[in-house]
Amino acid sequence: QVSEKMDLVKASLPPNIGEIRIFSFNTNDIPVIQGRISARGVDLSRNYELLEARVLNPIRRVSGVARVDLNGVAPREISIDLRLASIIAHDVDLGRMIQRLRGASSNMVLGQIDDGGLRYTARAMGSFDSIDAIGRFPINEQGLTLSDIAEIRYEEPPVRFGRHLNREYAVAVDVYKESTANTVDVVRAVTAVIQNDINNDPLLQGVELFVWEDQAEQIVNGIDGLKKAGTWGALLAVISLYFFLRRLDSTIIVSLSIPFSVITACSVMYFMGKTLNLLWMMGLMLAVGMLVDNAIVVLESIDRRHRDEKDPHKAALQGSRQVVMAVTASTATTLIVFLP
Repeated sequence: QVSEKMDLVKASLPPNIGEIRIFSFNTNDIPVIQGRISARGVDLSRNYELLEARVLNPIRRVSGVARVDLNGVAPREISIDLRLASIIAHDVDLGRMIQRLRGASSNMVLGQIDDGGLRYTARAMGSFDSIDAIGRFPINEQGLTLSDIAEIRYEEPPVRFGRHLNREYAVAVDVYKESTANTVDVVRAVTAVIQNDINNDPLLQGVELFVWEDQAEQIVNGIDGLKKAGTWGALLAVISLYFFLRRLDSTIIVSLSIPFSVITACSVMYFMGKTLNLLWMMGLMLAVGMLVDNAIVVLESIDRRHRDEKDPHKAALQGSRQVVMAVTASTATTLIVFLP
């Protein structure tokens, strides 16, 4: 739909506007997978069609992949190099010639047609059948053609800079995910395609695809590190509580509040459709620390009240009421800073 709308307004845009490309991805994203493709003794810069058919297209079909880029190899392009002497000799109007060339090779939407309750989109398709057809393109009424004033070539564009893998010329491959897709799921699916399909493709014998950057591995390692840190932190918190409280029942109460609060928070996240990531895990760690602080304050107040009030139920109620404002204010100040 966006492409059709752009075609409709393209005629009103400035004439020097080049090709308009539309991608389905978030420009703030970075590649989730970066790799290199090389083959011993083979110049892959001349094999774009093979790489596109056997490497790019299988990865593009993976759910969640927005686009796949190859750098260091490009499809062949048609280059038209005008000869200045011939243009001057034949008095060619370059502006008019370029405008006619653009019109002969452009595809554009003409508009919409209503017929019998059905709506059709009319499109004008312009293209050349071959290189010779471009060379026979008429320039003027005297029979002058494009090949008379220009050299026409169909070849790969020059490579501006190179990459290497194992001392062989290499092609870079970058995989981008859709903004709403899960990074770990996309990377695992792409990795499965590389290992099962691309690496076992008989047409790619001798071609090596090496992945050197993987965002999923960083995310998984980061979450694993946070889980280990959280486990050790919870254990040390229990030991510290018992060291200062010197009461097993109070220590158990505070210790049980930690997993209970984490399970509750994760349940809320699950029903909200949220998933765990690095920031969520750090937020849970911060909340656990604040929870333990509040629990210690409340327990200490209850314990002090219990020295005068023998009924444990009344002591719990009175001790909690005494610090409820202090605990609420302390928690609110943290929420004000971190909640946004």
